[in-house]
Amino acid sequence: MFKKNHKISFFLSSVFVFLLFLQNLGTYKIIFPLLVIFFIISISFKNDIKISAKSFWITITLIIYLTVDIGISVYHAYPIDISYIRSLYVSFFVFLFTVNFYENKLSLLGTAIDFVLWISVSVWVYQFISLYATGTAIDPIGIITGIPARMESPPYLPFKLWRPAGLTWEPGTYATFMSLLLYSSYLINKKVKIIYVLTVLTFFLSLSVFAVIFGAIFICAISKEYLLKNKLVLILFLFFILLFVDLVFKDYILYRFVDSKTDDKSLLIKQYAVHYWINQDIYRQLFGSRFSHNDCNCLVRDSTLFFNMIYTFGVSGFVIMLTFIKKMSYSITSTLFILSIFISKMMIFSPLIWFAFGVFYLVKGEYENKVR
Repeated sequence: MFKKNHKISFFLSSVFVFLLFLQNLGTYKIIFPLLVIFFIISISFKNDIKISAKSFWITITLIIYLTVDIGISVYHAYPIDISYIRSLYVSFFVFLFTVNFYENKLSLLGTAIDFVLWISVSVWVYQFISLYATGTAIDPIGIITGIPARMESPPYLPFKLWRPAGLTWEPGTYATFMSLLLYSSYLINKKVKIIYVLTVLTFFLSLSVFAVIFGAIFICAISKEYLLKNKLVLILFLFFILLFVDLVFKDYILYRFVDSKTDDKSLLIKQYAVHYWINQDIYRQLFGSRFSHNDCNCLVRDSTLFFNMIYTFGVSGFVIMLTFIKKMSYSITSTLFILSIFISKMMIFSPLIWFAFGVFYLVKGEYENKVR
């Protein structure tokens, strides 16, 4: 499929994407050394690597912004989370590497992403079959970390449902991480593949609210022209999605967020994060918590990426980020994908999300070159 040097690039690209997908295991700590090795091997095979001035200055601007924020935090004696800073720096270099190394190699990157999608979906399908057949399944993440994945259905149901988590700790995280790879791959390939169908199917079968939302957004994005021309089909599609949510998630939502007997008050904890931010002074609201990050000890991350960014970088930082994100949106499809990322529980200092931003940036550049 590839020449000899491309086979090595494909292998390293697959490892790169796979480590990004497993970021919850702290794999971001070895991503930077991997990128250095990647560059050395690529140069030894005389691959054409050029760092574009535009992407270089975007990355430098982000690093300067980050460094200034660190200085302000030190000046005000705010507590600093070193692991948070390290992951942000790694994220920016992941972005820089992605937009430069793969500028003329998007097909290679798309193949590597698809390979990782196949691995993850295969693990999920195995768990699904094994759990319903025997009630047990191998939990790779649990074996590695000692913390078992949450794959059982909520206790309010009179029967047992299983919710496989694949190579993550819970179905919502599985859908969030997989959706980033799914969106990136589709934007690169611009056509529907069997792995996309299987991935979306796992979203719906995982019985996660976020997974269903991501799956529905993907279907709408790739079928937008047909759905807009056939309003009846669009109405029926939305109806069946709402019906599915009502039948499957109604009791779960009531149990999780409304029932006073439940011990799970995550909605109240998320609301506390919002109230905590609202009650801060104007300086804090404008410039955020920066590197004291989750200083309210509440579910900042689970309150969506949108709020996560405002809480961490303030309104001013969020405006800067919006400008940055706008540069990656070039169509209704890409805009829908970006908006779905904003409602996810991804963290802004996640290397995987910056990898996806890099792909969006490259695909937009490719699109602009074609329409000129």
